[in-house]
Amino acid sequence: IKGVVAKLPSNSSITFDFIIPSHSGSYSKLGADFLLVNKKFNQEEFVKKIEKIGHFHPQFKESKVSILSLNDIYFNNKGSNNGYNFIFTRFGDKKNVYVLLVIMSIVFAITALNFSGFQIILINADLKNIGLGKIMGISAWEQFMQKTVEIMLLIFLSSLVVTISYLAVLPYFDSIAKVSLSKSVFEIVVLNVTIIISLFVLAMLYPSIITLKIPIIDSLKGKVYSGSFLISQKAIVTIQYTLTIASIVASLVIFRQVSLMLHKDLGFDSKNVI
Repeated sequence: IKGVVAKLPSNSSITFDFIIPSHSGSYSKLGADFLLVNKKFNQEEFVKKIEKIGHFHPQFKESKVSILSLNDIYFNNKGSNNGYNFIFTRFGDKKNVYVLLVIMSIVFAITALNFSGFQIILINADLKNIGLGKIMGISAWEQFMQKTVEIMLLIFLSSLVVTISYLAVLPYFDSIAKVSLSKSVFEIVVLNVTIIISLFVLAMLYPSIITLKIPIIDSLKGKVYSGSFLISQKAIVTIQYTLTIASIVASLVIFRQVSLMLHKDLGFDSKNVI
């Protein structure tokens, strides 16, 4: 025994039951040499040093030895004879990544529009405060800073709730998805704060512009729902509901397709077949 290996991550592309040392000539084996390099590693210079090391064998006089980055291999599974299919049991598909990015973008857009709509509704409750503040000489920057403090408190509370919910649901998700997500609490907090800040910044653009353009007289009288305002608000609600309905329909279609594949009658008994 040369060493003990820790349990592999659930998303590892290399899986094995045991590893045989490279000098064990009595076993038939497939494998490769792996290099752990630092940030100063020069790939081109290293390849020039090793490209002819196979020429001592008569069958490989014209061959050249090179190296491949793991990142380059993961998304380049071209056929079964690429030489490293015997090492890697799992490859990535960029189409799946793009699909997930599209889904994430749609959910993010729906959330931003929803939050923006709530903020526009709350403008009516803040109108008199805004108008009185302008009369008292409070600048637009001071009003903006007041709103920023409120948003920062919301970001803090939202990040706290999301992080606690994530940690509570994670064990059940790992059990259902048969994976083991092992992000640290710090990474989770940083990711949540980044997403929530981006969401708040995007969602507050339109309500902030609307608020700053309200005349003092109109804000005191509560007359801000002009024709252009109502049209833009209706457009936001329409886009939000369109994306939501499209997401629900797509989810139902995919669910029915998966259910059909899992429960379709094949026309024969597939059990106890040798």
